[in-house]
Amino acid sequence: MAEIEALHLFHNLPSGGGIRALSGMLSRISPERPVRAWSPSGSYPLQGVNGVTEESLPFPEGARLRGIRRLAGPLGPMVRLKRLELLCRRAAELMDDAGCGPALICNSMYVAAPPILRFLRRRSAYYCFEYPRHIFEPRLVKRTRGRLSEAILAPLARMEREMDRSSALAAGLVIALSEYMAGRIADIYGIKARVVRPGVDSYFFTPSNRPGGGGFALSVGALWPFKGHDFAIRAAAGAGLRSIVVTADREFPGYCAVLEKTAADSGIGLTVFSGLSDLELRELYRACSVVICGQHMEPYGMVPLEAMACGRPVVAVAEGGFVENIEHGVTGFLTPREPDAAAEIVAKAVEAGRWSGVGGAAREFVERERSLEAGAAGLLSALGSLA
Repeated sequence: MAEIEALHLFHNLPSGGGIRALSGMLSRISPERPVRAWSPSGSYPLQGVNGVTEESLPFPEGARLRGIRRLAGPLGPMVRLKRLELLCRRAAELMDDAGCGPALICNSMYVAAPPILRFLRRRSAYYCFEYPRHIFEPRLVKRTRGRLSEAILAPLARMEREMDRSSALAAGLVIALSEYMAGRIADIYGIKARVVRPGVDSYFFTPSNRPGGGGFALSVGALWPFKGHDFAIRAAAGAGLRSIVVTADREFPGYCAVLEKTAADSGIGLTVFSGLSDLELRELYRACSVVICGQHMEPYGMVPLEAMACGRPVVAVAEGGFVENIEHGVTGFLTPREPDAAAEIVAKAVEAGRWSGVGGAAREFVERERSLEAGAAGLLSALGSLA
């Protein structure tokens, strides 16, 4: 009997939906196929995946820049990128010496497409969870709050762009999360990407036995302006909800204060949580009256799928990857990015959440179309197409 080829993985993902999506698919792959993983120290670890041989590669440069290194402008991050390149060269050697099987390369939090793609000799696929949006969508995603700061960081942006582009072009296959993301990859890199939509764990994200509708809205995502929490606050307030909960992991400097002012001006209570476990997040999904997703041009959107698996009504802006997972009025609700229209739709969603129609259809969609098993099967099929 032929030996089953191992899957060789490299990632440098932070906490959030990306690592949850990757962990979920690997949890369904690893019982049937050996998985070996390498990641720079500081990467968020895989969650709930058994049978994976994982090695953390020392990367002290990944620590948050502070003190003199922070004052050095672009020099500190540029040195970090060069050190990442050296680490990726070493990781490629380790991976190439580790036996047969394809390489699955996921994002780096520092550059998107990691340079290991340029150094690998084995066939490789780049699963692009996100391109460097601050480079390719600068009006929407900003790294700093001022034009002067952006000008100072221009040499870093040029270095990031070149490293990301050359690495992405070196991949034998590029995989996208959604048709929207595939279109952006074609626009940016000139690459035709294969779409593999991740699933969510519908055995973990389940409806509560207790009725939901705790009178509050929920918005999930990093505390950055492009995640649209301010939009969610205004929509919830306009719908007459008493409070909104925002849960996040990373903060753009000063954005939390902006949200607090937005909530106060809108007359709605605001609670911000950070560093929640998946169990705590699930309880918020179950308890809320509605999940509002105001992210700008979100590439895919794990949050609405997790909420849908929990049977809660979702209102998402009708753009990006959201429209591929939500059928308006059937599995959730889509809204234009207009506060009054959004408030009306949120009110309708809250009312719909009081009966099981939308919530039941949403969960059925996740179980049928966006399960972990479906995501894992799609990923293995894509990897099998590598020459």
